[in-house]
Amino acid sequence: MRTLISSYARCFLVVSLICHIADAQWVKTGGPEGGAIGLLGISGANLFASADGIFLSTDKGSTWIKAKSNPPVSGAMAISGSNFFVVGSDGVALSTNDGTSWTKVNSGFTTERIFKIAVTGPNVYAAASSLLFLSTNSGTTWTRADKGLLVSYISCIVASGPTAFVGTETQGIFRTTNYGASWEAVNVGLTYYAVRSLVIYGTTLYAGTQRETRPSGVFRSTDNGATWTAAGEGLPTNTYVQTLAASGTNLFAGIGDCGVFLSTDSGASWTAVNSGLTDTRINSLLASGNDLFVGTSAGGIFRTTNNGTNWYEVNSGLAAMPIMSLAVSADNLYAGTSGAGVFLTTDNGSNWTPVRAGLGNARVYAIAASSANLFAGTYYGVHRSTNSGTSWQVVNSGLTHTQICALAIAGTNLFAGTWSGGVFLSTNDGASWAAVNSGLSPLPSNTFQCFAVSGMNVFVGANGLGVFRTSNNGSNWTAVNLGLTNTQVCALAVSGTDLYAGTAVSHGGVFLSTNNGSNWVPANSGLTNLNVRCLAVSDCNIFAGTNGGGVILSTNKGTSWVPVNTGLTATNIWTLAVVDSALFAGTGDASVWRRSIPEMIRSVRTYTISGYVRTPTGTGISAEMRGLPNNPRTAANGYYIDTVYNGWSGTVTPINTGYTFTPSSTTYTDVASDQFTSYLGRVIPLTISGHVRTASGGGISGVEMRGLPRNPSTNLDGYYIDTVDLGWTGTVTPNRMGYTFNPPSTTYSPVFSHRSTNYTATASTAVEHLSSTIPDRYFLFQNYPNPFNASTALHVSIPAAAFLEVRIFDILGTEVCTLISQQIPRGTISVRWDASGVSSGVYLARVRSGDFHSVKKLTLTR
Repeated sequence: MRTLISSYARCFLVVSLICHIADAQWVKTGGPEGGAIGLLGISGANLFASADGIFLSTDKGSTWIKAKSNPPVSGAMAISGSNFFVVGSDGVALSTNDGTSWTKVNSGFTTERIFKIAVTGPNVYAAASSLLFLSTNSGTTWTRADKGLLVSYISCIVASGPTAFVGTETQGIFRTTNYGASWEAVNVGLTYYAVRSLVIYGTTLYAGTQRETRPSGVFRSTDNGATWTAAGEGLPTNTYVQTLAASGTNLFAGIGDCGVFLSTDSGASWTAVNSGLTDTRINSLLASGNDLFVGTSAGGIFRTTNNGTNWYEVNSGLAAMPIMSLAVSADNLYAGTSGAGVFLTTDNGSNWTPVRAGLGNARVYAIAASSANLFAGTYYGVHRSTNSGTSWQVVNSGLTHTQICALAIAGTNLFAGTWSGGVFLSTNDGASWAAVNSGLSPLPSNTFQCFAVSGMNVFVGANGLGVFRTSNNGSNWTAVNLGLTNTQVCALAVSGTDLYAGTAVSHGGVFLSTNNGSNWVPANSGLTNLNVRCLAVSDCNIFAGTNGGGVILSTNKGTSWVPVNTGLTATNIWTLAVVDSALFAGTGDASVWRRSIPEMIRSVRTYTISGYVRTPTGTGISAEMRGLPNNPRTAANGYYIDTVYNGWSGTVTPINTGYTFTPSSTTYTDVASDQFTSYLGRVIPLTISGHVRTASGGGISGVEMRGLPRNPSTNLDGYYIDTVDLGWTGTVTPNRMGYTFNPPSTTYSPVFSHRSTNYTATASTAVEHLSSTIPDRYFLFQNYPNPFNASTALHVSIPAAAFLEVRIFDILGTEVCTLISQQIPRGTISVRWDASGVSSGVYLARVRSGDFHSVKKLTLTR
């Protein structure tokens, strides 16, 4: 039989038994039922309890269901009508539909660290340590309401109408009669100022206090807190009144770890009423008609209908137990709890039975099983059962330190790790013990909290001291910490010749040694939570239970890790156990969960999605494959590849702004094999365009844009456009006889988007004012010389300042250039045309100004 167990930072044991479970995700087992109950509340027929969330019962606690939507709950709750308030790690949450949905109501808080809450009608008080807030609109907004309330810590609140009382940790009781506008101390007659609980019943106010040498005090006030009278005869000493409740003429007190006490004479005398109450550590009381409910520290909820004469457990469906250790023996799975002893299941967790005769409600930090015996490590030593947990006996002879944190069986030897006394060894099934601490000194002040066994080697992990190894049953220990950069070792596990250490706090995670601890290397790639509290091994698969990160799996000796938390709502994992094909997880506040190991391995199995992105000619295209887990880019040949987990779903889209792709994207659903998809990319043509204009905005036509792929010319508006491929480089130069341009050219290197560049054209024509004498009309003189070679001049008379345009055309009417296109003062001007770049022939000079136009023929000879 394989053996493997890992406990709440305490112990490790490898286990196996035959079961055939195929849970496709984590499922909560049937228990153990019970757990730590914070507060109880009632609204109509609905009973509420705070544990690892909010639980609801509609049949007086006979059955419970967890509310569908749960805020983070720290324990405090208050109910008024349909308004249900709870206090959590992020302030106050409100439900108006019996916990189906919740809304944060924190407007006005200066802190979200709220600890206590009380409600009276629409008025709600919320305490944050020494601060007190009031809402007069059912939590919509909050304001400070602690003027004169100079206290260090508010431990309880009770309110009725405009009057409210707060109990403090060291300063007694304060009262307001005006909704918190002012406060005053009301401690006359109150001899103990550590107030733990308050309750108003009719016109009487009761206060529960804490005192150390006399009976814990209940005090009574019949004058609205002005004076107090002690009412505590019959209560135990050295404890405190945790909670109070009143029903009819009966007053009930929950006293520390001493159970429930009843007073029928307004607190003058008290009697213990604990028959059937298997957990006497009381957190809360709730009276409703003839029913009284009690919430305990580990045993869950109990109910009485006869004022405590008899109690019976009402935990069906309420599995909120802190699980500290798990162990397997034969077909039995055992769970060690934090304060409720040991539970047993024989049907893979469907049903759990308490097995704690002789063990009681101990905190069971570790469980170990041999072929004949079962051992439980508790705060009070080692307990042994020889009958599958039906009964237990203490076996502490020689065990000088009884705070047991870890147990391990190596052949016929039983090892126990203690809180501060090192390691003890028993060779006779716990009948006697001897310290085996050579090499462990100096002993730490805290814990030796986990073991692992590999052949002749036994390893122990210590909080702050790392790992020690013995090969002679503890006669000598050797520290083996080379490379172990975090020595807060919470868990150890062996897989073949590999040794794993789970560590906690900063720079923690998992470390691996392949040589019996002589050297360690981190094994944390993909480990999303480095606070590792327990480890478990199944074949070559390693499971890490973390504090807050759930369960994380490695199928390759710690090279990489993947969370496997589907369905797991409780992520504080304190212990793990492998039971053949199933993994069981003991949680910090939600009992035991189970999942199929083969299913988890399938869920982390990886597949590739790959293919090519190419042009129609087969050239690779650079593209980002967006939507895959790592958004990979294609290689030079267009190839891409990425890895996904079994069942992955998503849409993959190739991205390159210069291309369109066919297909444009691919959607994958529940991937269960390698996938190959290629894409055909076509270039999206990019344009280079713009205008060539004069300074006054007039378009210049016929300008050749040299350097573009097609050397386009501007149209009548001066506009040009051409297309280029993605990444095109080149220099574009505008060219037309008789003009200069700004800029003279534009260089593109390279082009990845549409581009637009404008140019300003300036005519290279010389203009000379010949006379300022005012002519009486427009007139265009014949050019001189004519015929001409290279250049000639045109004279134009202008009777008044006007816009003048002089253009040259060839004999076919195609414009050659514009000599003038501007405002000209009155007078006579000479316009020179430099035709050195034009071929011989006949040209026409056209002059326009307003309604005037005239044409002259020009002859160019070479």
